[in-house]
Amino acid sequence: MLSFVNNNNDFGGRTQYVQWARNAGAQINSNDDFYTNPVLKGYYKNRVKRVITRFNTITGIAYRDDPTIMASGLMNEPRCQVDYSGRTITAWVQEMATYVKALDGKHLLEIGMEGFYGDSLL
Repeated sequence: MLSFVNNNNDFGGRTQYVQWARNAGAQINSNDDFYTNPVLKGYYKNRVKRVITRFNTITGIAYRDDPTIMASGLMNEPRCQVDYSGRTITAWVQEMATYVKALDGKHLLEIGMEGFYGDSLL
């Protein structure tokens, strides 16, 4: 299973995306802008596309066609400190899941949540 990004700082995480955007001059208030800022979402989509369309250098198979990959994950343990209702993350998940499935309809896709987040009415 491939996780596209980590919520935490391990391997850069979403903090790295925020830093790249700030270095490029984007107005970023916090790491939680990752879920709503068009620049940050664009960076994420670029990464996702790069991974999904990558060809395995050993087998020559694109990741999106590789039967040895069971699933991918949008993010490891997503959190949004500015919105505990879950609405911000839910909107982000809907957008990114649609994007990922348009690129790769063969593999399972998971959110990466632990299962306790958000409003039970969503």
